[in-house]
Amino acid sequence: MTGYITKSHYRAPETMLTWQQYSQAVDIWKTICTKNVSSWQMTPSAWYAYLDCRPLKFIQSLPHNEGSGLETKLKKRHQKVCSIRGKMLVYNPQARLNAALALEHPYLSPYHDPSDEPMALEQINWSWEVHSDSVDSWQLEMFVHLKR
Repeated sequence: MTGYITKSHYRAPETMLTWQQYSQAVDIWKTICTKNVSSWQMTPSAWYAYLDCRPLKFIQSLPHNEGSGLETKLKKRHQKVCSIRGKMLVYNPQARLNAALALEHPYLSPYHDPSDEPMALEQINWSWEVHSDSVDSWQLEMFVHLKR
Protein backbone atom coordinates (compact mmCIF):
# COMPACT_ATOMS: atom_id res chain seq x y z
CA MET A 1 0.00 0.00 0.00
CA THR A 2 1.24 3.51 -0.73
CA GLY A 3 0.98 6.68 1.31
CA TYR A 4 -1.43 8.10 -1.26
CA ILE A 5 -4.06 5.44 -0.64
CA THR A 6 -4.18 6.29 3.07
CA LYS A 7 -5.57 9.77 2.54
CA SER A 8 -9.22 8.80 1.94
CA HIS A 9 -11.50 9.73 4.81
CA TYR A 10 -12.76 6.18 5.43
CA ARG A 11 -9.29 4.73 5.94
CA ALA A 12 -8.43 3.12 9.24
CA PRO A 13 -6.62 5.51 11.59
CA GLU A 14 -3.50 3.34 11.77
CA THR A 15 -3.04 3.56 7.99
CA MET A 16 -2.80 7.32 8.18
CA LEU A 17 -0.02 7.07 10.75
CA THR A 18 1.73 3.80 9.93
CA TRP A 19 0.53 2.69 6.51
CA GLN A 20 3.28 0.09 6.24
CA GLN A 21 1.50 -2.08 8.84
CA TYR A 22 -1.50 -3.15 6.79
CA SER A 23 -3.58 -5.94 8.35
CA GLN A 24 -7.06 -7.50 8.45
CA ALA A 25 -8.07 -4.82 10.94
CA VAL A 26 -7.68 -2.18 8.22
CA ASP A 27 -10.14 -4.04 6.00
CA ILE A 28 -12.66 -4.30 8.84
CA TRP A 29 -12.51 -0.53 9.44
CA LYS A 30 -12.82 0.15 5.71
CA THR A 31 -15.79 -2.19 5.38
CA ILE A 32 -17.83 -0.52 8.08
CA CYS A 33 -16.97 3.01 6.94
CA THR A 34 -17.74 2.74 3.25
CA LYS A 35 -20.13 5.23 1.80
CA ASN A 36 -23.46 3.38 1.76
CA VAL A 37 -23.26 1.45 5.03
CA SER A 38 -25.11 4.06 7.07
CA SER A 39 -26.92 7.35 6.81
CA TRP A 40 -24.02 9.26 8.38
CA GLN A 41 -20.66 9.64 6.71
CA MET A 42 -17.27 10.25 8.17
CA THR A 43 -15.72 13.24 6.46
CA PRO A 44 -12.19 14.58 6.37
CA SER A 45 -11.52 17.13 9.03
CA ALA A 46 -8.96 19.79 9.78
CA TRP A 47 -6.79 17.44 11.80
CA TYR A 48 -5.26 16.10 8.57
CA ALA A 49 -3.07 19.19 8.70
CA TYR A 50 -1.35 17.66 11.72
CA LEU A 51 -0.46 14.44 9.93
CA ASP A 52 2.66 15.93 8.42
CA CYS A 53 4.15 16.96 11.76
CA ARG A 54 4.47 14.32 14.45
CA PRO A 55 1.03 12.69 14.23
CA LEU A 56 1.54 10.25 17.08
CA LYS A 57 2.68 13.00 19.43
CA PHE A 58 -0.34 15.10 18.48
CA ILE A 59 -2.79 12.25 19.08
CA GLN A 60 -1.19 11.39 22.40
CA SER A 61 -1.51 15.02 23.48
CA LEU A 62 -5.29 14.95 23.04
CA PRO A 63 -7.36 14.54 26.22
CA HIS A 64 -8.85 11.08 26.80
CA ASN A 65 -12.46 10.91 25.70
CA GLU A 66 -14.75 7.92 26.28
CA GLY A 67 -17.02 9.05 23.44
CA SER A 68 -20.77 9.25 23.31
CA GLY A 69 -21.35 5.81 21.82
CA LEU A 70 -22.83 4.89 18.49
CA GLU A 71 -26.24 4.19 20.02
CA THR A 72 -26.75 7.90 20.67
CA LYS A 73 -25.66 8.84 17.16
CA LEU A 74 -27.68 6.15 15.42
CA LYS A 75 -30.89 6.12 17.45
CA LYS A 76 -33.02 4.90 14.54
CA ARG A 77 -30.82 1.90 13.78
CA HIS A 78 -31.26 -1.62 15.03
CA GLN A 79 -29.40 -2.56 18.22
CA LYS A 80 -27.46 -5.39 16.52
CA VAL A 81 -26.14 -2.96 13.90
CA CYS A 82 -24.94 -0.55 16.58
CA SER A 83 -23.29 -3.41 18.45
CA ILE A 84 -21.25 -4.65 15.49
CA ARG A 85 -20.32 -1.14 14.36
CA GLY A 86 -19.06 -0.36 17.83
CA LYS A 87 -16.81 -3.42 17.73
CA MET A 88 -15.56 -2.65 14.21
CA LEU A 89 -14.86 1.05 14.78
CA VAL A 90 -12.27 0.56 17.52
CA TYR A 91 -9.18 2.73 17.06
CA ASN A 92 -6.81 0.06 18.34
CA PRO A 93 -6.43 -2.43 15.44
CA GLN A 94 -5.52 -5.30 17.81
CA ALA A 95 -8.80 -4.79 19.71
CA ARG A 96 -10.91 -4.44 16.56
CA LEU A 97 -13.29 -7.23 15.54
CA ASN A 98 -11.76 -9.49 12.90
CA ALA A 99 -13.63 -11.05 9.98
CA ALA A 100 -14.09 -14.46 11.61
CA LEU A 101 -15.57 -12.95 14.78
CA ALA A 102 -17.67 -10.49 12.78
CA LEU A 103 -19.35 -13.39 10.98
CA GLU A 104 -20.28 -14.92 14.34
CA HIS A 105 -21.95 -11.69 15.49
CA PRO A 106 -25.80 -11.92 15.64
CA TYR A 107 -26.15 -9.28 12.90
CA LEU A 108 -24.09 -11.26 10.37
CA SER A 109 -24.83 -14.77 11.65
CA PRO A 110 -27.41 -15.48 8.88
CA TYR A 111 -24.51 -15.23 6.39
CA HIS A 112 -22.13 -17.35 8.49
CA ASP A 113 -21.35 -20.80 7.08
CA PRO A 114 -18.25 -22.29 8.75
CA SER A 115 -18.02 -25.02 6.10
CA ASP A 116 -17.61 -22.38 3.37
CA GLU A 117 -15.25 -19.94 5.09
CA PRO A 118 -11.67 -21.16 4.81
CA MET A 119 -9.16 -19.44 7.06
CA ALA A 120 -5.46 -19.26 6.28
CA LEU A 121 -3.46 -20.94 9.02
CA GLU A 122 -0.33 -18.98 8.20
CA GLN A 123 0.64 -15.94 6.20
CA ILE A 124 1.56 -16.42 2.57
CA ASN A 125 5.27 -16.26 1.83
CA TRP A 126 5.67 -13.81 -1.05
CA SER A 127 9.47 -14.02 -1.18
CA TRP A 128 9.29 -15.87 -4.51
CA GLU A 129 7.96 -12.66 -6.06
CA VAL A 130 11.01 -10.59 -5.13
CA HIS A 131 12.82 -9.61 -8.31
CA SER A 132 16.04 -7.95 -9.23
CA ASP A 133 15.67 -4.33 -10.28
CA SER A 134 17.83 -4.64 -13.39
CA VAL A 135 16.27 -4.02 -16.81
CA ASP A 136 17.64 -7.30 -18.14
CA SER A 137 15.99 -9.32 -15.38
CA TRP A 138 12.64 -7.59 -15.98
CA GLN A 139 12.87 -8.21 -19.73
CA LEU A 140 13.61 -11.87 -19.12
CA GLU A 141 10.74 -12.10 -16.62
CA MET A 142 8.30 -10.54 -19.10
CA PHE A 143 9.52 -12.78 -21.91
CA VAL A 144 9.04 -15.92 -19.81
CA HIS A 145 5.63 -14.73 -18.62
CA LEU A 146 4.36 -13.84 -22.10
CA LYS A 147 5.69 -17.05 -23.61
CA ARG A 148 3.43 -19.18 -21.36
